[in-house]
Amino acid sequence: MRFLLAVWLGKLLALLGRPFGKATNLPGEWALKLCPSLFSHFRFTGKVLAVTGSNGKTTTANMMADMLKYLGYRVVNNAKGSNLSSGVATTLLCASRRGVVNADYVVLEVDERYSRFIF
Repeated sequence: MRFLLAVWLGKLLALLGRPFGKATNLPGEWALKLCPSLFSHFRFTGKVLAVTGSNGKTTTANMMADMLKYLGYRVVNNAKGSNLSSGVATTLLCASRRGVVNADYVVLEVDERYSRFIF
């Protein structure tokens, strides 16, 4: 129940924050406060690809996502580079329906220091 409330709140905050440029981290931040185990509740119908490292994460992840989209796959990715826990949470919240991310691939850019919390 807490997870579904966090998903609903995150989606609402993303919708309201979009015009003000507050839709990349804030929704995920609040959802994680409401449900700290948020990441463990998401379900995926496809594969998850994660890019981490020191430099070039955004470029590499976006190129991978663009190639997969070009090949006709349904792809979810954090194209704006929000690669901390809250940004990844926002990406998954916005792409999910009741916690299920229905995509062929989820391509995530993940900060190397936060990967242990996200995965």
